[in-house]
Amino acid sequence: MDQTMEAAYSFGLDLGTHRSLMAVKAKGGTVEAIIPSNQECRKGIPSLFWRTAESDGGRELLCEQVALEQGEVNDPEGVVRSVKTRLLEQKPIVLHGRSYTPQDIAAKEVGHVYALSLSEAEERGIFETPKALTVGVPVRFGAAERTAIRSVLSKALPDMPIQLLPEPMAAAIYYAASARQKTRYTLAFDMGAGTFDVCVLENVENDPREPYPFRQLSHDGSREAGDLLDEKMEELILDKLRRDPGSIDMKSFSPGSYDLRALRKTAREAKEALSSAPQFTAIVTSLASRGIQRVTLHREEYEARIEPVVRRAVDLAEKALREAKIWQSPDLTVLMVGGSTYIPLVRRLLQERFPWLDSKTQVVQRLPDQAVALGCALFAERPLADRKVRFAYAIKAYRGNSDEQFLYVCIPMNCTLPCSVSGRFSTRLQEQDNVALKIFEVDHGAPLERIPVKEGRFTQLIARHSFGKPVPKGTSVLVTTELSKDGLLTLTVDDGGISTQGITRHTFDIVRSLDD
Repeated sequence: MDQTMEAAYSFGLDLGTHRSLMAVKAKGGTVEAIIPSNQECRKGIPSLFWRTAESDGGRELLCEQVALEQGEVNDPEGVVRSVKTRLLEQKPIVLHGRSYTPQDIAAKEVGHVYALSLSEAEERGIFETPKALTVGVPVRFGAAERTAIRSVLSKALPDMPIQLLPEPMAAAIYYAASARQKTRYTLAFDMGAGTFDVCVLENVENDPREPYPFRQLSHDGSREAGDLLDEKMEELILDKLRRDPGSIDMKSFSPGSYDLRALRKTAREAKEALSSAPQFTAIVTSLASRGIQRVTLHREEYEARIEPVVRRAVDLAEKALREAKIWQSPDLTVLMVGGSTYIPLVRRLLQERFPWLDSKTQVVQRLPDQAVALGCALFAERPLADRKVRFAYAIKAYRGNSDEQFLYVCIPMNCTLPCSVSGRFSTRLQEQDNVALKIFEVDHGAPLERIPVKEGRFTQLIARHSFGKPVPKGTSVLVTTELSKDGLLTLTVDDGGISTQGITRHTFDIVRSLDD
């Protein structure tokens, strides 16, 4: 293990769709979330970027509560949220006339969250200097998304050793460390703000051949999560207002209006309140009509609205268990993760679907807002590496002088890490000044095998090498593909001295999942 990874302190980061949170593992092995002293941030730091209008100074307000409380309502054209889901977008994000790339905004957010958390931690004497960082990523993130998030992290924290860990596994690691009894199988039921993910894991921590404490057996998910539940609450409030609007003119809640944006904030507050109380009275105001009305909301009526959404999530959980071939296993623990699992209906429907599980010991919830960050911090000083790669990785090539395309396998399926393969590629056009190597993912393939293009899935990873001048058709370049033990794929392109740079290197993160 790298000496820097053996240092006393390590970080975990949950880069959430709506809120982000960091945690730290200290010398004694204890782990805790770094929650800013500002009580408004008790659930994490808002993952928002607000660039105010030029008339307001053109300020950049990063991950601040004011962006959540005021920016989204007063200046929606200047606010970006959920940028983590937009990292592969090529189109710039324009805020009040200024263009940003999604990765630029994400890097700004990561840097700010890190600096704010570091300052808070140092004030409390938690640690001296951070030495490692593990970041949670959605279980469905493929090579392109993982590479994009690595690029963001490297830009924001250039000197920090970084690893990526699937979010459901991070939560399971934290639960395993805090549980009194070990469980063989864990179903992570992760309902966050932007996405829902379910993942079935098998405990393999006693197997010295396994680099992870868990093996992934199956996973699934959807976009139906906390945001949709907020919308259902908003609909409920509007329906009640239509029946009894008081002094409010309902026309003020037209699409895109200020009053409707303000109502969404009220809906989120009501949803959170009904998670712990049977009823809640929301005070709804209308700036347009200068009206105000009290709306009493009951948990039963809200849960009736969201029950179809939650049932679909539970259906996916059952589907994942059946695919993992452990349906009705008594050695299963359901771990509820994410802020939306505070809603009592979620637990009730899970217990209804899995009646053979003990509702107290096998359907559990441990700090669902913090579990991913805490699990990442626990794992940060361990090497994150796959023993084998589930998929083959190939580069698109051509046969001789023909236009017949095929995939040239550089990283074979199930290869043992590390792995290195070299091959030569030639330019196809006269006066060509660069080569672009597109990487495909294939579910089979031996070293240097040629596979039909239709059998591969493009990963959106491209390694480009510039000659610096036009070169003749048939100019050869040597491409060496190296896969490290940490799942980093490096393509080294050597043109034999044609260009002044001679050699270029491109590094991608292709770790997707664990061994079968």
